[in-house]
Amino acid sequence: MTDDIDLFIFYLRRHLEVLDAEIADISSKIDTSDDPEGNGYYDSGEYFMGAGLAAVQKYMTETFYSFGVDQKKALDAGPKLAGGVSFANVVWFAANYWKNDAEWWKGAIEVGSKDSDGMSPINISWSAGGKPKSSVALLEGFGRFGHDYICSIVLATLVDDAEDVRLRSVLTYLESWRTDVKQMAVSKL
Repeated sequence: MTDDIDLFIFYLRRHLEVLDAEIADISSKIDTSDDPEGNGYYDSGEYFMGAGLAAVQKYMTETFYSFGVDQKKALDAGPKLAGGVSFANVVWFAANYWKNDAEWWKGAIEVGSKDSDGMSPINISWSAGGKPKSSVALLEGFGRFGHDYICSIVLATLVDDAEDVRLRSVLTYLESWRTDVKQMAVSKL
């Protein structure tokens, strides 16, 4: 498929609008909360942002398969971020992190001996544990596993307006990325 019809963008736009409404609500609660982390607002925001990045990943998959472009080549295409890493790779790895982070915890938590108060210190480390080292290395640039909100940090990196961190901000990157992937398909002909 090398025509200019983008069959999947409508669904993605609508999905991101719905998630952005939730993110806006959570952001307003964060602004008025004395303890947004304790109230779970950061976790909620991370969840919706991760769900959005996973939807973007689905769109990217649909796009490069419909154009018949190799996944690795497609993920290297499009706009580049600081350090020369592609936008597509960052979104791809962040979406995988969001979808699969429970698997990534295996071997990452170490509970120490109880102290005099009966409390045990917990050490959380970023364990590659079978995950591709390139994924781990790329995501380490956006925060510490188990300590930071990786999807939120990735999304904030893609947004020009720090006051308005929304998923719709990725659409400009996606348009440029899709143009590059389409060009790859055309040049194969």
